[in-house]
Amino acid sequence: MSPNEVETLSRRTLNPRYQLENYVVGPSNQLAFAAADAVSRRPGQSYNPLFIYGGVGLGKTHLLQAIGNATKNRFADKHVVYTTADKFLSDYVDSVKRRNTDNLRDRYAAIDVLIIDDIQFLARKTQTQEELYNIFNILYDAKKQIVLSGDRAPRELEELEPRLKSRFESGIIVDVAIPDYETKLAIIQGKISERGFRVEKEVLEYIAFHAGENIRELEGILNQIVAQYELTAVPPTLDNVAKLLNRHSVTQVRIGSTLVEPVSKVRSYEDLLDHVAKHF
Repeated sequence: MSPNEVETLSRRTLNPRYQLENYVVGPSNQLAFAAADAVSRRPGQSYNPLFIYGGVGLGKTHLLQAIGNATKNRFADKHVVYTTADKFLSDYVDSVKRRNTDNLRDRYAAIDVLIIDDIQFLARKTQTQEELYNIFNILYDAKKQIVLSGDRAPRELEELEPRLKSRFESGIIVDVAIPDYETKLAIIQGKISERGFRVEKEVLEYIAFHAGENIRELEGILNQIVAQYELTAVPPTLDNVAKLLNRHSVTQVRIGSTLVEPVSKVRSYEDLLDHVAKHF
């Protein structure tokens, strides 16, 4: 792959909306953010490889994409490519069909910062893991940066080849955990602000308390709230937001380390405060 082709691929795979500057940092992701920022400042020189793990919908993809964007902003000449394990698998299968795996290896060897999301999807794909192992070694030996994510730490990915896991564990491993109430509230405030939308503080606090643990689902709820306002011109209130959240069938919410019943019966801000106070 020529440098121009790599650059085109880089622009196509990185989403500019994901930046380090708009990534909300809290106790659940502080170390992961610090490692991501450090990698984008010194790619290939510190924390290589970087492995970020955590549950579904907790912001790993945002952080991986932000690493890519920050690196491109700081080093315009670097060839940065974000991909997924599924896409890597597809590339490998295609190269096998074409009997041209050397070309695949050459393409990836031209990358300066390789970011692969959801590495767990290579489980039991032995030949694909073998190819990734070879590409990993080529990049690592050339002091090029490798960033990976998974839903579990490398040692817990039982279906991955031991020597590949060993490579993943040779750098730094950081987790992205479930966000606490304050972090969720900050995320909500940021996303509402991005939309140029105004919502009363007590409504935002209600959403942060009630809306479960998955940031991706949280974004979906906010999108519905905004759409409901745009279509009906009725501003969000505690009452209509409570009805919307109840339709999401949240069964439990987290307060600190404790799971409690949802606040489906909360009908006012005062009720919400009473409900929260019972658990502190």
